[in-house]
Amino acid sequence: MRITPMKKIREVLELHVKMKLSARKTQSIVGVPRSTVLDYASRFVFK
Repeated sequence: MRITPMKKIREVLELHVKMKLSARKTQSIVGVPRSTVLDYASRFVFK
């Protein structure tokens, strides 16, 4: 398991959650796996 810097986590959340970009588009911009994008988004969004 790799540790992702907080800056990348913030960038993922801003692009995917706030700007509503797809997980694939966010993945290509930030450079993290698609599953990581979806994982961060699911942890951030309150259910």
